Amino acid sequence: MKAIFTIVLGVLVSASANAALTGNWVGSGEYRDGSGYKEPCKKMTLTMKHTATSITANYRFQCDSFTIYTPEPLVGVIKSGKIMVGKQQIGTITGNAMNVKVKSNTGETVTYTAKIAANGKLSFLQGYVGKDASFKIAGVFSKKK
Repeated sequence: MKAIFTIVLGVLVSASANAALTGNWVGSGEYRDGSGYKEPCKKMTLTMKHTATSITANYRFQCDSFTIYTPEPLVGVIKSGKIMVGKQQIGTITGNAMNVKVKSNTGETVTYTAKIAANGKLSFLQGYVGKDASFKIAGVFSKKK
């Protein structure tokens, strides 16, 4: 499967430990589509800046035959543990975990979950369900020093 997927939905990555998430994260993981096809994603990067009131995120996931990335930073507002884009709540933050779900006008749904473990590693899962396709990308990240 050779393709470049560009997902330009208002999807954000966050957790309540603001300083813990800010930085450059690097890792690896695996892509798996709805048919059972899978392949490694050997180079995954995630850059975040998280304050008490906002989150900015960029990512680039390079798998063997394709790349998924954000062409420009994704920006959202944090209010009382909720991740907001405009007046729409797209996610929640509890402890060192976050959940985001965005549904487009065309019916596509993108979900993101992230959690920082006690060892400082970030576990990340992206899901996509569209009219004709679905996939998941899972990865484990370490903060780049």
